[in-house]
Amino acid sequence: MRTRLRSSYRLMLSFWLGIGIVALSGTLVTAQDDDGRLLNNIDIHGIISQGWLRSSDNNWLTNTDEGSFDYRQVVLNFSTTLSDDLRVGMQFAYLGLTGIDNVVVDWATADYIVNDWLNLRLGRYKIPVGQYNESRDLESMRNSIFLPQAVYPEFYRDTSFSMDGFMVHGLSDLHKLGNLNYALWIGDKDFPDNGSIAKLNEDSGLIDVTDIGIDYGWGAAIDWETPWPVLRIRASLNMLRQLWARGTVTTAGMFAFGTLPGASTETTASSFEITTYGFELSWDRLTFASEYQTQRSRFYVDVADIQRMVVPVRTEGYYGWLDYQISEKYAAGASYSIYYADKYDRDGSNYEARGLDDYLGWFKDLSIYWRININSQFALKIEHHWIDGAAAMTASENPDGFTRHWRMLILNATISF
Repeated sequence: MRTRLRSSYRLMLSFWLGIGIVALSGTLVTAQDDDGRLLNNIDIHGIISQGWLRSSDNNWLTNTDEGSFDYRQVVLNFSTTLSDDLRVGMQFAYLGLTGIDNVVVDWATADYIVNDWLNLRLGRYKIPVGQYNESRDLESMRNSIFLPQAVYPEFYRDTSFSMDGFMVHGLSDLHKLGNLNYALWIGDKDFPDNGSIAKLNEDSGLIDVTDIGIDYGWGAAIDWETPWPVLRIRASLNMLRQLWARGTVTTAGMFAFGTLPGASTETTASSFEITTYGFELSWDRLTFASEYQTQRSRFYVDVADIQRMVVPVRTEGYYGWLDYQISEKYAAGASYSIYYADKYDRDGSNYEARGLDDYLGWFKDLSIYWRININSQFALKIEHHWIDGAAAMTASENPDGFTRHWRMLILNATISF
């Protein structure tokens, strides 16, 4: 059943991608025939970004304690309006630090506009989880290098932020109460076999992951543009149904599970829920934003068709973020974010009870940054983080263990067009 569902969504996506390509081709021909100018109806934008990271102790996603150039982004998108009520587009992305060393279709959609409050989107779309997920890949649009990690973790970036399916969205005029934007979506999702979910399952060294997927996912988001232009409020819910990861037992896992290497494993969750609330307050050149997010689930680990382990997930994350546009050339800001692997174990006592360090239960991050716009298309950034804790970090990248208090410096150059 899962294979049929996933195949049907792949076919649906391929169909709409084909329609988009044909439509784009038709637009190009029409544009050239009408006035001899090729591409005059196509909007083309992109960024090329390269960074360098250096951490004082722990390795963060890559070998940062020795300095790393693994942080890079190349994004290219195309869009066009085919008629008053139809717009199509797609975006390709190459994202460093995700572990997926290739170009992916980040989004590819057709938007049919019925009216202001009813629009239908088909294809692969960005999920409006939180306030900044939809624009996350366009790093040039923000002054910081990274978004606050308590709500927008780089570790899960390859898995959490796009879906293949259908979305209904629109804007409702509330008159004196402002405007209300909404989105409802349902679809399927690809999970790379060497991505973050696989790394998380394999981090103990007991399991090799071979396949990951979901039956389907759905969600909803509302964004209230209040009567006060300086304030907007957003809430979102993203739900994954029947999340599963299949694999085999490693040699090390033979002793832990009491079975032979190569025995089948399956980790499942009937649902995985991500709930996010937040607001953004803007006044002239000053912006303050804050969000609160929880993740809830319960994973069941079966080995050789026998249930061996139950792993609850009940994370909590929140942040405060202050950004100031000093002038057209300079900007600066700071954020403080806190993430707990278990919101009912904020002091890490459950980790200590298992003989582990308590600070594996949290990740507290104070960051400051500075941006310099060399011109309208070229920007330089510097960002420094002071971090307490090592939650959501992998032992495979830190075989010598973790350090509680550590720092990280990031330098970045971005060209946008």
